Formats: sequence, C-alpha cells, structure tokens
Amino acid sequence: MVTVGQARDAAREWITTNGPTFVGYRGAYLAGSTCWLPPETILAPGTDIDVMVVGDETPQRGKFIRDGVLLEISRVSRAEVCSPEAILADYHLAPSFQSGAILDDPTGELARLQACVQEAYASREWVHRRLDMVQHRIVTGLDALHPDAPFHQQVMGWIFPTAVTAHLLLVATLRNPTIRKRYVAAKAVLTDYRLDDRYPALLDLIGCATISRETAQHALRAVAAVFDATSAVVSPDSLLPYATDLHPESRPNAIDGMQELIDTGLHREAIFWLVVTHTRCLTALAADAPDQLCRWSPGLVALTSELGLSSFTDIRARATVAKAQVAAWRALADEIVARNPEIAPS
Repeated sequence: MVTVGQARDAAREWITTNGPTFVGYRGAYLAGSTCWLPPETILAPGTDIDVMVVGDETPQRGKFIRDGVLLEISRVSRAEVCSPEAILADYHLAPSFQSGAILDDPTGELARLQACVQEAYASREWVHRRLDMVQHRIVTGLDALHPDAPFHQQVMGWIFPTAVTAHLLLVATLRNPTIRKRYVAAKAVLTDYRLDDRYPALLDLIGCATISRETAQHALRAVAAVFDATSAVVSPDSLLPYATDLHPESRPNAIDGMQELIDTGLHREAIFWLVVTHTRCLTALAADAPDQLCRWSPGLVALTSELGLSSFTDIRARATVAKAQVAAWRALADEIVARNPEIAPS
C-alpha cells in the first residue's frame, strides 16, 4: 500500500529529474483530489496523482506508473498562469493551485503566484468569476453539438457539458471540481446546505435519477468489456488526449472505481463516468480498430436508451432542457455562495 505522501514523493522525484529537460520549463505542482488528503492517507487503488507541468512543451504526458504510483502528467502553458488574476478566474486551475503542493519551483515564480492566489481565492468576486466560467462552459459545450457526428461522439458532446452543472455547486463551496466523482461531491454539497430535494433534478439532467442498481451493474459489465478490448488495441501514438486513460494501468480508476460506487449504493453517481468511458472507448476503436465498432457500439446504445436517448433528436432535446435550466442552477450556486461562511466579501 502507498500513502499519499509517498505518492507525492514519487511525483516530486520524477519531475525534478525530467522537468528541466522540457522546453520552457517553469516548475510543477500537484492538482486533483489528492491535494485535499493528509499525507498519511492510504492511496486508494487506481487513484492517480495529477502533476501539472508549467512550460511550453511536456514530451511525456498522460498516465504511467512510477515507483508503483500512477502519475498523470498534464501541461499548463505559461500564459494560463501568467498572473494571479488569470489563475483566480479559472475554475479548474484555481482550486488546485491554491491548495496543491508545489513540486518544483526553480525560479520561485510559482510560490509567488500561489501566495497571491491563496489570499484572494475565497473572495466573493473571484468565486463569481469562476462561476461565470462554469456557466459559459455549459452553454458553449451544448451549443457545439453536431448532428453529423457519430452517435458515440454526440453522446460525449452532450454529457460532458451537461454534467458541468454539478461543478457550479462545487465551485460555490470552494471545493475541488472533481471529474469522475462530481455527482458524489455535488450530492454532499446539497446535503450540507439542506438542499437535498434539488439533487434528483441534477441527476435528471443526464437521465439517471431513477436508474436502478441492476441497470448500472449491467452497464458496468458492458463498459468493462469494451475497455479491455480497447486497451488491447489503442495505439501508443494515439493523439486522443485521454488515450492513456484507456490503458490497462488505468483500469482500476475507470472500472474498479465505478464498481465501488455501485457497491456503496451510489449507482446513479456512477452513470456519468460509465457513459464517458464507453464513448471514449468507441472513439479510440474508431481510430485504431474500426472493425470492432459494430461489436461494441450496442452496449452504449443500451445504456443511453436507459437514459432516454436513442437519437440526435433526443440528445438535442435534452441539451435544450439543460440550457434552459442553467440560470436556475447558477442562481442556486449564488445562494450557496451567499450562505458560505468561508467566502469573504469582495
């Protein structure tokens, strides 16, 4: 077993060895859910350590195992972190930057930026700016749906921006806008603020409010099968940004993590990532093994049918509903901001 502290040490060792070889390298810091965990916490199987590398080029990206730890390397351009204001306005960058450990900072630039971000992170003005970004991402994402795309890409194009609605709640409470478990985190927010009655409506945006545990379990079996088929053929040179998420070492994260949710009664919360993983697999197969698409596409069709989606007409109609509700969810987020004692007046 590996602790969070040991995993961070592995990440630090890797970046201090490899970082200086990257073009325009300025340093690196941790991101993701592990930033909020004490060092002595045992790292759950399949949990990755997100390493954000600041620079112009990061030759080695994606997920790989180092000293028994699953590292995920992502690049952040210097333009994205050029000032405290740029970071504070970005709802993905700000939480991790202000709370995550700096792994390497050869010039001291990251520490100076982090100090400014930490000071203003909980300011109401910046929280509202980040909520603006979330709201914009939902609407623009749903507006980008294309009727001529393959069905699995239509589904991916719909579910990602729709599910960003959950991030409104997380940003309003200064929490990490987590990816896979966003609905688990959003549920906790609504419970904390005694707004549990709003949760079914949030789930209903993706059609899983009444889905059964048996349906979720059946979907997971289908996703596990297509994941294994995809991981066997996905090209190591794939240009898909999530290609390494489909490699065998990512299986505990993508599959076992969803089984854990189902086993603990959070089957509805698993649906988002099950759909995402299935669509990603089909996109990778379309590029690297198109002859397998006919075999694995029916599993996605079966799952989306359970969500009430069988065609682009259904997807577009659901997107219209989601866009119509964005203002109401933003208003709820603003209400939470007003009630949040951690948020300081601007």
